[in-house]
Amino acid sequence: MRYLTCIAALACLVAAPAALAQGRYEMAVDTEGLVAVPVNEAEPQFPSSGFRNGQEGWVRVNFVVSPDGRATDPIILDSVGGAAFERAALDTVEAWNFEAGEVEIPSNSVEMRFKLRQGSELANRNFLRRYRSIMTHVVEEEAELARRQLDRAVEIGGWNLYEEAMLNLMAGRVEGLEGDTLEKLEYYLRAEAMATRQAIDGESRRRALSRIFEMQHDFGQYGSALQTMARLKAEDGSESAVEALNPRLEELQAALASSDPLTVMGTLFTPCNCDEGRPLWYYQPARSEFSFANVGGNVESFEARCGASRLSGDVEAGSRWTLPDDPARCEIFVFGADGASFEILEHVSSETTARHQRSNVLDRTN
Repeated sequence: MRYLTCIAALACLVAAPAALAQGRYEMAVDTEGLVAVPVNEAEPQFPSSGFRNGQEGWVRVNFVVSPDGRATDPIILDSVGGAAFERAALDTVEAWNFEAGEVEIPSNSVEMRFKLRQGSELANRNFLRRYRSIMTHVVEEEAELARRQLDRAVEIGGWNLYEEAMLNLMAGRVEGLEGDTLEKLEYYLRAEAMATRQAIDGESRRRALSRIFEMQHDFGQYGSALQTMARLKAEDGSESAVEALNPRLEELQAALASSDPLTVMGTLFTPCNCDEGRPLWYYQPARSEFSFANVGGNVESFEARCGASRLSGDVEAGSRWTLPDDPARCEIFVFGADGASFEILEHVSSETTARHQRSNVLDRTN
């Protein structure tokens, strides 16, 4: 992870509130998901609107590196803070240059963290008061009141990343209380991805990862669920949590070993919590061959970005596609209208089926 600490320009200082008069901010760029080799990395710029209202931001971007070393076709995977932070992240990635090569590198991911250096790892009293009020309504199963308080907290904005992580976890609980488990999963994934150890640590992180695994399992997102289980196992003190999930893990492994199609449920969402942004849904597949079914609403197209190549096409129920690489090295992105739903059926590959049939023939002749 690379850290950049800056002093804001005079224009930013004039626009900033008194509490931010020094105009100091910290940038963190996590390049763990970067495959291509950078040769020139522009520094992200903190949006002036963030200074004005004290808002911090976090953005995850996936992009393709062309053979001439340019970052192309960026996709906002997730973000908090608003459209200005997404634009800053896209401007930064598009200004980067990478080592040229003979072929494109389809799947590169970075995270950018925009932090104001004013107690960013603490929650202020106003936030805690609102958070506790929402929690009380959730515990009492008062969904309407919890939703009203949550929407008001989101509307106010100006939260730091510590508070945003807590707020997203709470939003997940409210969605669960309302019966929308798919939305709950998206909020939990966002909170866990963006949260530092100060925001979600120890038992809280183990509990969040356990809930994410359970939901991914229930929605048939087996490739992503295996990734989550690996992360849970890497957490200190996770033995009891892993043991509790073993029945689900065994069920998942049995499904992967069978020849039956795997049904993955998805709903498109807008990554930015704002009016802008391109609705999408994405996950890591567990099998190489797949098709779409039960499409509800405007689901337009998909793109699979893998380690060495990519595949794209229109979403049409029944059309069958084959990934160009090991599914463990791929992510499938689906695009369309916010709230549109669909299923992806993951099939045992024709090659695997043929090998299995040949093996059965040999067994019968022996």
